[in-house]
Amino acid sequence: MRVRIVRVLRAAHGSRSAPVALVHGREARWQAYAPLGRLVPEIPPGAHLRVAGGFGGFAEFFPALDTPPARALQIATGTDVIALGMDAARYDAAEPFFVRARVRVGAGALRGRTGWVPSAYLGAAADDLPADAGSTEKACTCLLVQFAEP
Repeated sequence: MRVRIVRVLRAAHGSRSAPVALVHGREARWQAYAPLGRLVPEIPPGAHLRVAGGFGGFAEFFPALDTPPARALQIATGTDVIALGMDAARYDAAEPFFVRARVRVGAGALRGRTGWVPSAYLGAAADDLPADAGSTEKACTCLLVQFAEP
């Protein structure tokens, strides 16, 4: 479901609690609270992104949204892609990252192909990464598409 973040509630000073967001439904009138880390940012069509990949130096590339995880291809970490849209695949316990971005691949073995990459494995290109950047961000030279504590 798509939501609009109304406010981020930070944890009390010294607390180990993660920030929580007050959200409203986009299509219906309701509100709820969600851990900030469980929300997935909307990636706008036309965004230039880079594949962040996992520990094996690649991310899963699904030719179709309903492609089973066992039939996914591999797209190399650092590959440039252009976002075309977003959607959610059918939930499968074998593939926890079911929110995916539809992308057009700009380089590498899959150049020119269109398919789906879990949004958790995408980032915005960044030549000057912050000193505290994680190993995933350093591998792709990108800032992950995710919400972080303000």
